[in-house]
Order: sequence, then structure tokens, then C-alpha cells
Amino acid sequence: KFVTAVLQDPLFITQDELPDTIIYHRSVGKPLLHIAYVETSRELVKSAHITDTVKGGALIWMKPTPDLFK
Repeated sequence: KFVTAVLQDPLFITQDELPDTIIYHRSVGKPLLHIAYVETSRELVKSAHITDTVKGGALIWMKPTPDLFK
């Protein structure tokens, strides 16, 4: 259930260190984030879990909102 929410309404998306993989991030509540690793070449969710840190490298996209973690 949370994977669908992360993919449909992420706060931001970052590039993973693995090729063809991006990471969707969505706030669960300070400081936790739901994340989903997606292999773009096969449109496949490889992993999804809760974390307390931002994963990945370069920022690909960010939701335009002034209160990102409110």
C-alpha cells in the first residue's frame, strides 16, 4: 500500500548509484521517509522500506512545496 503512495506522490526523486535505478522518497513523519527503488529499464520496484536518511545521489525531481517535511 505505501509503495503505491510513494510512487504516485513522491516528495523527491534521486538517482541511485546503480545504473537505471531511481529512488522515490515520501515523508512518513519526521525524520522518517518511505522510499522505493525503481529499475527504470524494466519499470520494476526492486526494494521499498522506511529510512531516516535520504538515499541516492543527484536530485532528479522535487515536489514544489515550501513546507517539505511538515
